[in-house]
Amino acid sequence: MIYTVTLNPSLDIYIHEGDYTYGDTGRIDEEELRAGGKGINVSLVLKNLGHKSVALGFTAGFTGDEIERQLRTAGLDTDFIKASDGNSRVNIKFLDHEGSELNAAGPKPDESSINVLLEKIALLDDGDVLILSGSLPRGVDPGLYGRILEVTKRKSIFTALDTSGEALRTALKSNPYFIKPNISEAAQICGIDIPELKHHMSLEDIKIIHSCALTLKKSGAGNVLISCGGAGAFFLSEDYSAYYTEAPEGIAVNTVGAGDSMTAAFAASRIEGHTLCDSFKFAVAAGSACAFKEGFPSGEEIRAMMGRVKLIDIPDV
Repeated sequence: MIYTVTLNPSLDIYIHEGDYTYGDTGRIDEEELRAGGKGINVSLVLKNLGHKSVALGFTAGFTGDEIERQLRTAGLDTDFIKASDGNSRVNIKFLDHEGSELNAAGPKPDESSINVLLEKIALLDDGDVLILSGSLPRGVDPGLYGRILEVTKRKSIFTALDTSGEALRTALKSNPYFIKPNISEAAQICGIDIPELKHHMSLEDIKIIHSCALTLKKSGAGNVLISCGGAGAFFLSEDYSAYYTEAPEGIAVNTVGAGDSMTAAFAASRIEGHTLCDSFKFAVAAGSACAFKEGFPSGEEIRAMMGRVKLIDIPDV
């Protein structure tokens, strides 16, 4: 079974902003309210790819009730822990402004709720998949993802991690099988400056990203996929094989959820027995298929995009 963990889920308001001037009253042309959070997004894309999953995490208040209602309506299995205080957060996603968004902090789960989650994780079986995605709730120890990963070490469990900052830095010590930072998140952890990347990366750019991926791998990650937006993606596998692909040509409509689509597709491909290289390409196809439309891509759209993902030959780096 696949389990996704969203520690800080949300209700996301997607808006097409109309005419608006700061300091004045604006009008929204269109709006849509969706349950969100990176792990939830992964579960939704997995469903589109034909894989069932159970969504874990914390919800709170009436917004938490709506999150769970929407996910059940979408056909997802959920096993959230209900917090006694506060409400799950509400985020605003601006579809007309290059993926701009306003994300709230969300409530803080107490230690007893965290222990309940750890107990649920401890019940996973050999061969299960655990995908940890998103930011931590405010005030939570940044080592929480690491604590969760340590529980999984008692069994043979595929673990994937998509987070940033100190939460990523500390979790690397617990050896996640797969991580998917974007280029900014990876550069922050590695303490390096990344030049402005163009669609056709130079060899020097690729070498810098490869060095960053090596640092993340040596810090504890098994496989490292660094997404670079319109400049493509770089992958360093568990056997240190390096791959790079440019992003397929297309017009980005909505980048919200593109990274989550990549994580879901990589996991699905590995579960189906495909190679690491093909799983990387499938992940890039999913991220691109998501970026080129509103909402999450179907399995058919992702598989159709696969033919447009071409690995770029790079010299030994």
